[in-house]
Amino acid sequence: MTSILIGLLCFVFIVFSVGSASALFLSLLGQASKLFIDHPDLIFLLPILGLTTGLIYSYFEKKILSPQKLLSQAHDHEASIPIENSFLIFLFTILSQAFGASTGRESTAIQFGAGIAEFWKALFKKTFRPLPFSRQAYIRSGLAAGFGAVFGVPWAGAIFALEVAPYKRWPLRFLGACLGSSFGAHWTALAWGAQHKIYPKLFTLNWSFWLSVKWLALGFAFGVTAKIFIIALKNMDDFFIRRVRWSWLRPAIGGSLIVLLTTFLGSHRYNGLGLELIQDSLTSGIQSIDFIWKSTFTIISSASGLKGGEVTPLMAIGASLGATLSSWLALPSAYAASLGLVSVFASCAHIQWTGAIMAWELFGFEAFLPAFVVCWVARRVVGPRGLYITID
Repeated sequence: MTSILIGLLCFVFIVFSVGSASALFLSLLGQASKLFIDHPDLIFLLPILGLTTGLIYSYFEKKILSPQKLLSQAHDHEASIPIENSFLIFLFTILSQAFGASTGRESTAIQFGAGIAEFWKALFKKTFRPLPFSRQAYIRSGLAAGFGAVFGVPWAGAIFALEVAPYKRWPLRFLGACLGSSFGAHWTALAWGAQHKIYPKLFTLNWSFWLSVKWLALGFAFGVTAKIFIIALKNMDDFFIRRVRWSWLRPAIGGSLIVLLTTFLGSHRYNGLGLELIQDSLTSGIQSIDFIWKSTFTIISSASGLKGGEVTPLMAIGASLGATLSSWLALPSAYAASLGLVSVFASCAHIQWTGAIMAWELFGFEAFLPAFVVCWVARRVVGPRGLYITID
């Protein structure tokens, strides 16, 4: 009984820590984005940030896990996630936003969520051994807490932790722990004053055969876009590895390319998370090539080693593509953009259920069915190669 109470206390520490870190992260991220908007010339310092990022990550190379490796080790009993992983990704994601890199925040959320969970698990095990729950229970709880709190979607956060790194079946025995952790961290972040974007509810359209056809068409288009993004990201990553021998130099080169593209376009529309692009897609409309430019900026930023991840930019890519396709499919712009927002990133990451539930939380219950159909089709188009893990 005492052992179980100690194990539950460890979960409490994880939830509070990840929720608090998420609130701080969101606050600093907002300030960093505002700083870049107010001082767009900071973009010219991005290569220096890239060089700093490369040098520091090169120094800690043996202690740092990529999101792909971290997720693949979620079920490993012997693996360990160094706390440096959490601190560095937290710091450099904030700095990447302040200087205009086109990166996201999900990589940070899952890495500091899992890293904090590993830290508390190891500390409690060392002090009160043995713990009654497995390492996987704690790590998946940390993943759920990070995703749910940072994006403000606790149901999707719990499902994400089960869906993103399965064997061939979901480890449903951890569902209760993931739900508790995701909701607990979300409420903790809200208690600290964290704020999340409020999206308009999805338009309710009367079901018809042709509406179903349009869902399938959107799913195919979003899936093709996601597949091209994954292939292009992998090829760009391989290019940097082949052509730039020194890993510490790659983020500086990526930063320089972003500066050149930004200067060439004469606009900062494609820098940062892409929240303004999402807002335009849902309201005032966008340019038909916005999703292409945002994809280009994100692929260069991520492949070169600038920190933050790809999910929020993928949301912007999907939303802008959906708004572009809406006129072709005779759908309300905000309707198609909302489905694109969740579908491109969900199919990229092989998390179709997470995408559908996230649509429910962001856009209302009416969004669940169309989002699930579109995400399911897009996921089938993407195939076995995913953003994080390649599975059958």
